[in-house]
Amino acid sequence: MLSLLARVALIGLVFSVIALQAQDHAKGLEILREGRVDEALAIFRDSVENRPDDVEALNMVGAILCLKDDPRSSIPYFERALALAPEFVAARKNLAMAEFESGLYESAGANLRKLLDVPEAQAQASLFLGMIDSQLGRHEEAVERLDGLGALLQTQPRAQLALARSLQHVGEVESARQLLEKLRAQPGLSGPDLVDAAQIAAIAGRFDNAMEDLERAESLDASLEGLGVRRVEVLTLSGRQDEALELARQLASRTPTREIKSLVAGLSEESGDLDAAVMALREAIQADPKSEEGYIELAEFCVKYSNPKLALEILDLGLGQLPSSYRLLVQKGITLGRGQRYDQAQQALSLALELTPDHSVALTALAVSLFMSGEVEEALAKLARGVVRFPEDFYMHYIYGFVLDRSRLDGSSEGGIELAELHLRRALRLNKDFAPAYFRLGKLLSEADPEEAMRNLEAAVRLDPTLVSAKYQLGQLYIETGDREAGARLLREVGEDKQRNLEKEQMPGFRAVRTE
Repeated sequence: MLSLLARVALIGLVFSVIALQAQDHAKGLEILREGRVDEALAIFRDSVENRPDDVEALNMVGAILCLKDDPRSSIPYFERALALAPEFVAARKNLAMAEFESGLYESAGANLRKLLDVPEAQAQASLFLGMIDSQLGRHEEAVERLDGLGALLQTQPRAQLALARSLQHVGEVESARQLLEKLRAQPGLSGPDLVDAAQIAAIAGRFDNAMEDLERAESLDASLEGLGVRRVEVLTLSGRQDEALELARQLASRTPTREIKSLVAGLSEESGDLDAAVMALREAIQADPKSEEGYIELAEFCVKYSNPKLALEILDLGLGQLPSSYRLLVQKGITLGRGQRYDQAQQALSLALELTPDHSVALTALAVSLFMSGEVEEALAKLARGVVRFPEDFYMHYIYGFVLDRSRLDGSSEGGIELAELHLRRALRLNKDFAPAYFRLGKLLSEADPEEAMRNLEAAVRLDPTLVSAKYQLGQLYIETGDREAGARLLREVGEDKQRNLEKEQMPGFRAVRTE
């Protein structure tokens, strides 16, 4: 059965039929209709070789590669067609679908937005933009796009699953449940569709439904990749940790992949067996020594349990295998920065930025390292450029606001305070659940607007009850504004020892590269 992408790719063929016939490609198209995919591909590849500017043949090669479930290989062909003919709608649509199926959501989104002004492509572009919004956690936008698509949405199970996921995230749990129930009753759901449904059901706490979905997926395709891992995840979410660990170990003995070994490590750590967790993480690296993720996971584990020296050795081992790894260099810089080895951290992060200049994590980490080593002006300069280059990066805005606020101690002007407030508010518009930004904004406003300061500090404490610095600041503000009882209660929670260490807690953090 053709994948969704394959069906979409075929739409591109329809747009091309007349021109192809005019260019004597009718034979290749006829062979393709007969199902002789490889022969058709050879014909159109010959056309591209003989006429490199043949945009129709370029589009056909890409579309056939999509039919062969190789969307990544198709991308250069669509890009070449669009370089020659930027208004070629079929190639633009097929490129967006290929990028979507390859997980290149930002690139796919950029191409889909260009199709919103094309009447015949507008609805489909909106559909996939909604799915991308859901995948990237922009759930309000996903609901707004998908909920109004009517009949088109009903023909696309994956889009309905995306809508259910986003409805769940924005608090419309009952609507999400009803949509999932209707979807389950539809005939023709694929195994991957059911796996997605199981994941959504598990997050909603409907573990029996999740297991049923996985069983149905297995009955459709017993070889479906990742079924065992999804079962482990459902068992874990339902609190059946021992069963989850046992199943994960069984999977690891049969298929010792990096992902499964990592799963065993996480469950072993949760059960308190740290030795088994370390062993599993080492085996994850052995299973795939060319995977950055294995080295990063083990390094983070070492840092978590106070062994940064070993973490750096592991990252250097990874860089021996992957010397041009942006992520490993960033992780090394972050680890060095956490250990207050700022000069070395800056070297590693600068190397990372040479490899991947347009990446916000390394730039933010470099700015934090510069700030922590006293090079405040240089940190501010990098952050000022960074928020322009990465306007949607909430953490970049937060760090810029943080450093601007802290630099007041060095004699910054009132304008610096206003700019700090602007970027902290921007960070919260981009991520309304980020407790440290609420804390920093509340602290900044404590003198000028105590009421708004309290609202922000209360939000910080609600989102992260362990944020001692926010509790302390809020307790002080309660007392200053007359609510002495509430203030005293919060300060008792904080405790004298923690009060003495508040300044350390108020330092900016290094965001791990894995979050990107």
